[in-house]
Amino acid sequence: MSRGHYGSKVDLTPAEYSRFRDLILARTGLYYPEKKKKDLERGLAASLIQANIPDINTLYQHLQRFDEENPLWSVVINALTIGETYFFRNKLHFKVLKEYILKKFIDQKNEHERTLRIWSAGCASGEEPYSIAILLYETLPLLTQWKIQIFGTDINKRFLARALEGTYGLWSFRKVDKEIMKQYFIFRDNEFVLRPEIKQMVTFQYLNLLRNGYHSIYSYPNMFDLIICRNVTIYFDDESIRKIMQNFYRSLLPGGWLLVGQSEPQPKKYTDFKVHSYKGALVFRKSLPFEEEKEPLEHPDEYWLPPARTLTKTRIDLDWPTSQTELAGMELPLLPQKSSSFLKSSVQASEDTFQKTAQHDLNEARELANQGKLDAGERICLNLLKKNRLMPEVYYLLAMIATERNQLDEAERFYKKTVYLKSDFVMAQFGLFNLYLSQGDDKQAQIYFDNTRELLLKLPANGIVPHSDNLTATKLLDIIDINF
Repeated sequence: MSRGHYGSKVDLTPAEYSRFRDLILARTGLYYPEKKKKDLERGLAASLIQANIPDINTLYQHLQRFDEENPLWSVVINALTIGETYFFRNKLHFKVLKEYILKKFIDQKNEHERTLRIWSAGCASGEEPYSIAILLYETLPLLTQWKIQIFGTDINKRFLARALEGTYGLWSFRKVDKEIMKQYFIFRDNEFVLRPEIKQMVTFQYLNLLRNGYHSIYSYPNMFDLIICRNVTIYFDDESIRKIMQNFYRSLLPGGWLLVGQSEPQPKKYTDFKVHSYKGALVFRKSLPFEEEKEPLEHPDEYWLPPARTLTKTRIDLDWPTSQTELAGMELPLLPQKSSSFLKSSVQASEDTFQKTAQHDLNEARELANQGKLDAGERICLNLLKKNRLMPEVYYLLAMIATERNQLDEAERFYKKTVYLKSDFVMAQFGLFNLYLSQGDDKQAQIYFDNTRELLLKLPANGIVPHSDNLTATKLLDIIDINF
């Protein structure tokens, strides 16, 4: 068994695993249960190399002696955290911000109190707070008359350095309107540089969410109008989440809002807050003194993202065959009785024409869906299936559309149709893994995690995974490994 000398694989004994797990939890809040032990070992192995420390026991002794702001802790945190993000990630959340929360701020704040303080907690490399800055720039009337402060904090100092630089590659702009890119970024040396008027709206700061020292943002009660903390607390244990939520509540102004990720824990973790629902998304609000809720939610769990399965909207019935036998027994239109040579050439020509037309239509449907025109994209998909019900790419796009609408029963059904037709469709296997993981069904998630991982390991490391928006096999492996 390797003992973790530099350059070697770390294989923790049960006692070593418990020591590192508890120390990292106590200092950072990052929680590594038994199922994530391999992730912890990979991070520690990378830390040994970067810090030039000879073995795992020496690393533990140094970490125990130093506080978490020591450079060695930065090395370990950088190795353990993955900042998977991009501009305007999750369109529904930005729709909620624009149409619901910001509208309330505009209506409530008069000309004498046009101030907004917003905190992006766990901001990674800055795409989220900069997206908020762009949204405000486009949404707020009389912007120059507002006093706006946006804070971005993270525990990973390497991410913060990238955020401060404000320079991004094309990968950070997947699903972003090209007009946004043209208006707010300067293309230079094959990178996109944020314009100064947006960059100056955001202040970045190192912060450990569990250490609310005197000089931290937490030291100011009733300070923020809005806190956004998405896909951060999923890496914490329940006690850490409780502490963080208490601090968020304290930091919000009365009437302030909290927005969390769709895969975050259930609303019972946020008992101090009032729960509001807008177009299927939940947001949390700190009540005003003596305020009575006008529209209380009796069953907030039913509106949670992902929603309860009973909320699934009307299912689209495509008469899908449930077995290979049924599939083989389907009645297909008969071809004209022509000579065999004529039949082959005419069928091939017809098939080629259909494939070209179908690909064109599928690309159009995908583009419409990316623009948020889900109904139009869905109509094209359904028309394609009327002509040929055996197209896995169409079912995959329908699964993505259903996911965007939070119709998770429909998404599950379409994902399964995709893998039924094409078992090596990596992104459909990954979609099922992610869906079951978000619903807390670890048994089913494990099945599709294994399927996805097995398929990815067969691909070239730097090869692009089909239908993944240019993710390499290695990158997608990193993403699934950190999430399970």
